[in-house]
Amino acid sequence: MNLKFFTNYFFVTFTLIYFSTPLIAQQEPFVCGWNQDSLPADSTENTASSCFDVNEVFNNCELLYISVNMHFFTDTDCIGDLQVANTHQSTAYEIAENLIEDANEVLADNQIQWHDPNAQEVCNPLRYVLKGVYIHCRDNAIAGNTSTNTLHTAFGVNVTSEINVYIADHPGPTNGVGLLTFASIDWIEKGNFNHEIGHVFTLAHSFINDACDDTPPISYFWDKDCDGNLEVGETNLQCWGHINSFVDHNQNATHDCEEIAPCTPHPCCSWDFVDNNVMSYNAYKSSYTECQIKKMLFDLSTNDCNYIAGFGDCPPPSAFITQTPLDVINDNYCAECIVLGASCNDDEYRLQVFEIVNSIQTLVYDSGWSNGPVDNFCFTTNSSNSYTSNNYLEPNTEHRVFLAVKNSCNEQSSMNYYFTTPGSTCTIDEEPGNFNSFMRVIPNPFIDDIQIEFYGDTNEIYNLFITNMFSGSNQTLVQGYTASGGLNVLNVPLTNLSSGSYTITLLSNAHLFSKYISKL
Repeated sequence: MNLKFFTNYFFVTFTLIYFSTPLIAQQEPFVCGWNQDSLPADSTENTASSCFDVNEVFNNCELLYISVNMHFFTDTDCIGDLQVANTHQSTAYEIAENLIEDANEVLADNQIQWHDPNAQEVCNPLRYVLKGVYIHCRDNAIAGNTSTNTLHTAFGVNVTSEINVYIADHPGPTNGVGLLTFASIDWIEKGNFNHEIGHVFTLAHSFINDACDDTPPISYFWDKDCDGNLEVGETNLQCWGHINSFVDHNQNATHDCEEIAPCTPHPCCSWDFVDNNVMSYNAYKSSYTECQIKKMLFDLSTNDCNYIAGFGDCPPPSAFITQTPLDVINDNYCAECIVLGASCNDDEYRLQVFEIVNSIQTLVYDSGWSNGPVDNFCFTTNSSNSYTSNNYLEPNTEHRVFLAVKNSCNEQSSMNYYFTTPGSTCTIDEEPGNFNSFMRVIPNPFIDDIQIEFYGDTNEIYNLFITNMFSGSNQTLVQGYTASGGLNVLNVPLTNLSSGSYTITLLSNAHLFSKYISKL
C-alpha cells in the first residue's frame, strides 16, 4: 500500500455514544484500523537528501510546523447542520481551531513514557498550523475503503503540501493509515488526532513491534469468561484507562476489581497495565518517545518536506476567508458574516472590503492594522438595519475581501476572497417568507422591557449586545443563546437602563442583526 496515498488525508468518523469521562476502561476495544503493512521500512538515520537535519532539530527542539486543513460536510442542499457533529455550520471553525490548539498543547507538554525505567523527558518539536476549514455540501458523506479517494479527489485542498482531514461518517470498522473513530462528538479530541497523525508519519502502534526500543508493549491478558482458557478477545489488549468506578465487562454482576475465583480482577484495575503513549489505545495519549519523534522527523525531512509550514519560535501566520454554505446559497438574507475566525497565529490583522462595479474596485471598509486575532466581519444589505456605516454593503454587488495577518515576528500571510452580497428583498419590520432575514424589537420606543423576535437556524449560538449611541458604552444582555429553527423570541429586561438612544445587536458566528431603539 502506498504511503503517499495516505499522507494527503485522513478521516474522522463517529458513533454517537456519550461517556461522562474518557478516563475509564472502555467497553469495546478502540480500533483505529491502521495496517502495519502500509508503512515504509523503518529508519531514523539522516541522509544527504533531507531538507533539514533531524538530529539538529531534535537536539535543539527547534519547532517545526505541519500544515493541516479540516473538512466538514452538510447536506447537498447546503442548509443543514454539520454531519457527524450535528451542530450549526458556523461551529465548524471553532471545532477545528480548538482541536488544533488542544493537539498542540499535548505536543508542547510531552510526558515521560510510563512503565519504562529508563524513560527520560524529551521535547517534541512538532506543531500544527491550521491552513483552512471547509464545509462541503454532500448528503451522507462516507469515508473508508474506496470512498476515501473519492472524497479526497473531490474536496482535497493543496494535497501535496497540506494534510487534509475529513470529518465524515464511516459504517463499520475503520481501516487504512490515518482513519479515526471516536465514540462521540466530544472525541474529536487531541489524543486521537495526534495518534492518527503519527500513523501518517510512519509511527506504528506502540504495543506491537514498532521498531522503537523505548516504547514498552504494555498489554494485558484476561480470562473474561473465567473458563480457564484465553480465547480471541482475551489476549494482547490495552487499557483505555484505569478502572476507578463500577464496571462489569464480563457481565457477571460483580465489580471487575472485586472478582471472586475462578474469575480474576480486570488488569486495568492496576495502573501497571495503563499506558500513556500516543500510539497506544489509551485515553491519555500524552507521551512521544525519542525514537517516535525522530521517526516522524525523518519521514518529514525525506518524504514530506512540502507539509512543513515553517520552523522556529514564531508560529507561522495563516490568513483564511470563507463563508458558510448556508450563506453562499441564500440571496435573501439581510445579514451575513464573512468567516475570518479560522485564521491562525494572527497577532495583528488588516481587513479591507472592496466593492466591485464595472471592474472598478472601491474601498468601502478598512480596519487598518489592528491587534488580533481577527474576528468575523458581519454585514447587512439593509441600510435601516445597519448600526454603523462599516457594516452596510450594497446588495446584489460583487465584493472583494482582503485579509492580511502578522505573527509576533512580523511574518505575514494574506488572502483574497470574492463574493456577491445577497439581495435587498427582505425587510426588518415585516416577517418575510424566509428565516434569518429580520429582527423585530417590541415595543420601540420602550419604557421597561423589550421582546426581540428573529428567525434563526437550529443550534446557531447568538449573543445580544446593546450600545449607547452617544457614549459608545456597551454591555452584553444575553450570552450563548441557542436558536431553534424558525421564529425565536427573547424577553429582555431593561428596567435599569437609562433613557436614551441605543443600538441593539444580535450576533452569531454566521449572522448579524441590529436595530436602533429608544428608551423613554
